[in-house]
Amino acid sequence: MTLEVFSEERSGVKTARVTVGGMTGSGKTTLAAALAKLMAPPERWIVIDPVGALGAKLGMDYYKVTAREPERCEKIIRRYYSESERTGSGYLWLIDEMDLLCSSRDYCCDALYELVNQGRNFGNGVVALTRGTNELPKNFIRASSIVFWSQTVEVNQLEYLTEFCQDNKGTDYEAILRNLPPHWFLCWEPRTGGGLRGYVMVDKEGDLCEMELTEAELTKALTGGEIHTTSSPTESTRSIPPPK
Repeated sequence: MTLEVFSEERSGVKTARVTVGGMTGSGKTTLAAALAKLMAPPERWIVIDPVGALGAKLGMDYYKVTAREPERCEKIIRRYYSESERTGSGYLWLIDEMDLLCSSRDYCCDALYELVNQGRNFGNGVVALTRGTNELPKNFIRASSIVFWSQTVEVNQLEYLTEFCQDNKGTDYEAILRNLPPHWFLCWEPRTGGGLRGYVMVDKEGDLCEMELTEAELTKALTGGEIHTTSSPTESTRSIPPPK
């Protein structure tokens, strides 16, 4: 079941560290908004958005910071993160364009590093959106609780992703990633070695459903054909109820 990873919770915030990746227009922002509703009540959301797309989608105030403003980023994150350290009651951090706040070597400030790598110890959850892998610290995706990744054709990203998307069946995940339908995301659990957790689809209304690829659709993807699926959401799970 794809969404079981969100079971860990403290003070109403699910403390998973989630990466949502894919090309512009792939549905990342819509998926992140759907996940946010599953993971924490809106009063516990903190939105960091260098561009403004996620803040607008959520209808929330947001902090507009970039890697060129490390001191300001440090101050904003530290304010709330220090509170969670003191109280053990954290926040759900929704960070858009994560690749604009990092480099392949480091994070733009110490507070962001601590939040991403240690935040769950103090009740914080993180949903980080990124268009690519090149500007993320080396172990960022591998240390995520779960990764949602949409269709991608960029060679370096495919190499990076398929390096850890492997199973004992020899499945060609590069072909699947190249041919996912619009607004579909492959879900992978890298940190515990859990592997493929399935697929989710998010529609224009922001409804999140767990999906299945039929054998015929999977075969088509593996032979280089684009998937035009008619699959329905699985009955095993639709979504996790929002926190009360």
